[in-house]
Amino acid sequence: MVTKSSAPPDLRHIRGIIWDLDNTLYRFDDALIEAFHIAMARAALDNGLVMDLHTAVALARRSFAEHGQSSKIFTNDYGISFAAIHHGFHHHINEKLITACNDTHAQFERLDMRHVLITHASKEWALRVLQHIGLAPWFPPERVFGLECHDFKRKDSSRAPFESALKALGLKAANVMMVEDTLQNLRIPHEMGMTTVFLHHGQEPENIPPFAQLSCANAIEILDLLE
Repeated sequence: MVTKSSAPPDLRHIRGIIWDLDNTLYRFDDALIEAFHIAMARAALDNGLVMDLHTAVALARRSFAEHGQSSKIFTNDYGISFAAIHHGFHHHINEKLITACNDTHAQFERLDMRHVLITHASKEWALRVLQHIGLAPWFPPERVFGLECHDFKRKDSSRAPFESALKALGLKAANVMMVEDTLQNLRIPHEMGMTTVFLHHGQEPENIPPFAQLSCANAIEILDLLE
């Protein structure tokens, strides 16, 4: 684990964790990323894109490479509704493609901690994934928030998802940790007073901004730290 200082952080005040989902509670691999591109292309075709599937998949790949979102070119250049493609995309993805990490289950069981999830994916997808990877018992539906739950307000630009998460946890920001694999999504929770943790998956950037207080390779390291 990597921290901002040589001394181990004191996390005894943490009573709850806000988790991201994709590439945080489970890890992306190349096969899953490609399945996401294909699903996004199919969703675009479902919503009126006139194009063959092969070309649409290539556009999804380019969109992801250029914008970090495989939907961006479809919504910006082809005028497809983001709300429509958001829900349609997840219907074309099979959560069984995800490899669960069984070590995480035991750590969740040992920790006396409340958990909530906020994701830029759909709530329906999040619930399916949590069930598949065995973490559903710690994330009841009322503590799972998809992007559509906050009128598509994103974590990098709105407090709304974090305010909902804190309310669901019944905790103050000072007693909550936010865990993310996307650095920019940690700025607002840091401003709100949460402890922020960046998941780098072994590829830690040289310059981590100050709003990311801790960095870890994966979720297991974070849970180890809290035990």
